[in-house]
Amino acid sequence: MGQAVAGLINISLDTSTDKIHPGENLYLDVNISGLQSDGMDNLLGAWSLDVHYDSDLFVPLLVPPAGWGGMLGDIFSGETFGEVDISTPGVISFYEVSLLESDSATCFFCIDPYLEDLQSDTNGDYLDTFTLATLGFYAPLGSGFSSPVTYFGSDNIVLSDAYGSDLSDTNTIQHLTTAVRVPEPASLLLFGLGLLGMGVISRKKIC
Repeated sequence: MGQAVAGLINISLDTSTDKIHPGENLYLDVNISGLQSDGMDNLLGAWSLDVHYDSDLFVPLLVPPAGWGGMLGDIFSGETFGEVDISTPGVISFYEVSLLESDSATCFFCIDPYLEDLQSDTNGDYLDTFTLATLGFYAPLGSGFSSPVTYFGSDNIVLSDAYGSDLSDTNTIQHLTTAVRVPEPASLLLFGLGLLGMGVISRKKIC
């Protein structure tokens, strides 16, 4: 993962493992940080972005994302809504828009929970960092693992606060890529030959 820069809103991609083999699943947390940078007190009300991945190596799990972060409301209770588009190989486009009001002091309908309830710690301070969503990927057997490292990246990032104002008006958005190591084909071949050799030896002993 890249190095976050002070004074910026950062979108980072954090993987469940730093090494993946064919036949395994990989989970990717899309995290946001820096909402309170430069003395700002930002509540996030909506976001959209694209995540890029190598479609030769990975297939998105059937129901992406694997989970919404929950900091904009419960999507199953109608507090927030979001959509995901995986129709373009190598790109996952998704967004979330909260239907919750910012806080009890400025509310109109005044139905809790409020965004400040979800995006605050136990002391009532606004959170600077939290997870937007978790994406799941599957690495099929026989995937074209031709490089020792693959990268995930993000772009087309749009963020707005609880009142619909564009956060990029006052903050620069930085997206941080992350890398995952993959086994080299030669290593997989040697591993397979080793298993084959063990099988042959075992059969000879049985005979």
